Amino acid sequence: MLRALQANTEDLKLLGEMNRVLVVAILDTEKDVLATKGRSKRQTVLLKTSRPTKERASSLKARIEALGERLDRLNNQLWLWRLFGDSVAHLYLGPVDI
Repeated sequence: MLRALQANTEDLKLLGEMNRVLVVAILDTEKDVLATKGRSKRQTVLLKTSRPTKERASSLKARIEALGERLDRLNNQLWLWRLFGDSVAHLYLGPVDI
């Protein structure tokens, strides 16, 4: 999509579609980040306040670690989506303007 836009910067329909795709992707990913943070916090609170058995505590720690890894992946994904948005801006603005 970006290459097609680069080939024809006058195609405003394609620009609008790309912006829509980027906004939806960023908002969905940010929603996933918030949900993952909430799950991680609930698991951490449960681990610290419920005095679980050793097996249960190990399970909760594994879930917390997995959620942390998912959060890292989601933040990387957000970074990539924003890079695509920046590349669109670079198509229309000169290096001095940015």
